[in-house]
Amino acid sequence: MAGMYLPVFYPISWVVGEIPYFLMATLAVVGIENGMVGIGTQCPSKFIKYWIVLFLFTLCLIYFGMMITFLAPVPTLATFAISIVTSLWVSASNVVVLLSDIKFYRWMYWSNPIQYAMNVMTSISFYCNTEGCGS
Repeated sequence: MAGMYLPVFYPISWVVGEIPYFLMATLAVVGIENGMVGIGTQCPSKFIKYWIVLFLFTLCLIYFGMMITFLAPVPTLATFAISIVTSLWVSASNVVVLLSDIKFYRWMYWSNPIQYAMNVMTSISFYCNTEGCGS
């Protein structure tokens, strides 16, 4: 086995290899999309905050998908599990169902990354200091 890498280094290389790719991909998305609609472009700090939050959110979902794929015995089970969990996260993130209407899975609202990312990106995009606003 001379010259072989330990098996633990393969998933580590996949995880580390995603970082520069998603840095550039999220920069392109935020730069083009937010520049076109004028969200988060008022100052460089808002742009960078929005970009970092989108980058971390994207990495979180990608790493979750990688984890489920590594743990699942077959790829079809991983696909099924990821689609179910992502659907539950979206429905419990106050986008589809309001927090007041969530009954038995309220814990999922507080534990999902979609809810936190949506709240942060919305507050960065649409925050207005009431003293400086026109209304």
